[in-house]
Amino acid sequence: SVATTSPLLIMNNGNGDGDGGELGNQQSVGKELESERMHRRVATRGVVALFNAISKHQQTVREKEQVLLPSKAKKDDSIKTTT
Repeated sequence: SVATTSPLLIMNNGNGDGDGGELGNQQSVGKELESERMHRRVATRGVVALFNAISKHQQTVREKEQVLLPSKAKKDDSIKTTT
């Protein structure tokens, strides 16, 4: 599970004296930005993997169709080349 932190919580963390400490805020924001970058990279890799899997599956289906239905594949190819 991924925990998210709202910007208000980042600004209000500190030693409990109400001011939060400027250095603590900068470190928290920096950590949050780095965390967001990491999550974005992971998400991007996941999306790329998904699209690659879909593409591979579509190619496999096309190859099987050509083996099982060679006359239809030839007909489809001739229609594509004439239009």
